[in-house]
Amino acid sequence: MIPQRLLLTAAIATICTAISLPALAESHSSNNKNATERLENAEQRIQYLEQRMEDQNKTIVSKQTKGDNWSDSLSFGGVIEVEASLSDPENGPSTSDTTVATVELAAEAAISDQLSANIVLLYEEDDSGIDVDVAELRYQFDDSDWFFSAGQHYVPFGTYESGLVSDPLTLELGETRETTLTIGYEAENVNAGFYIFNGSNKKNGAEKINNWGSNIGYTSEVVSFGVGYINDLADSDTIQDALGSNNVSNYVDGATASLMINAGDITITAEQLSALNTFTSAPLAGAKPTARNLEINYALQIAGKPATLAIAFQGTDEASALDLPEQKNLIGLSVDISDNLGLGFEISKEEDYSNVSTTNFVAQIAVSF
Repeated sequence: MIPQRLLLTAAIATICTAISLPALAESHSSNNKNATERLENAEQRIQYLEQRMEDQNKTIVSKQTKGDNWSDSLSFGGVIEVEASLSDPENGPSTSDTTVATVELAAEAAISDQLSANIVLLYEEDDSGIDVDVAELRYQFDDSDWFFSAGQHYVPFGTYESGLVSDPLTLELGETRETTLTIGYEAENVNAGFYIFNGSNKKNGAEKINNWGSNIGYTSEVVSFGVGYINDLADSDTIQDALGSNNVSNYVDGATASLMINAGDITITAEQLSALNTFTSAPLAGAKPTARNLEINYALQIAGKPATLAIAFQGTDEASALDLPEQKNLIGLSVDISDNLGLGFEISKEEDYSNVSTTNFVAQIAVSF
């Protein structure tokens, strides 16, 4: 017979179990619910992190792409020219020298389809230091052949085409570098421009933008020609070296005309550049300087390499004060050793305004990159 104490204990245990089972079930259900919520929250957090990583990756790729495009828009180039020269005047001792004639480093950035920037650094051993030769911005109008440019450059006054080592006398007289505002037009065969600038000579002492020039040209495979005008030829680099900056009452207008004919392997170039009125400032007072160049180039092959034989007849009038020869005849040969390496040789005989002649020889090695 089971004692009453044991029966009472078993009854109490049974009642407690009956009471606790629903509570345990409810607690287990609650725990499951919390676990499910935590799992959903974790999944949402993972999705958020994945989305964030994806966005970051897109940003990185975008930046890398922009960087690549920017680097692709930059282009660099340069030229190094080293020369050996011999000069033999008829009434004096001969001289010889080796020089780094030219070092140019150019950078161009195509900032957009319309906007570009161009910078050229120049070093010449005979001059001091490195110079910012060109610094120019150019904007091409949408779907148009018109453009606008601003900055320092060589104004489009003269073409100065030559296959020789030395520069033609037309360039020596007329080359002009200024900071201009230019509106221009460039189509397949026609080019034209109009530019304004504040020149070195001050009309009646005024510090104003009152200098200007214009040009127009036509180019085809057979013939090219062009004309140009500048309202103050005295602003050219050579004349500035002779005259310096002056207060003037009137400018000295200048004009240039050029013609090039391509006939197979032969190219003929003719150019003349002249002041249109006389100078009033010493040492050019009363002079109306003029320069001309007639050059014939013949393309040939030497040991399978492209080469050019050039002959030129050059001269000036009323330019003795500029230390330019009155007559200069030249013959030269240039050979392209490779795509980036060229050799040039030139012999010239020049005669100054005192009828004293000098024979010159120049050999040049040039590397472009």
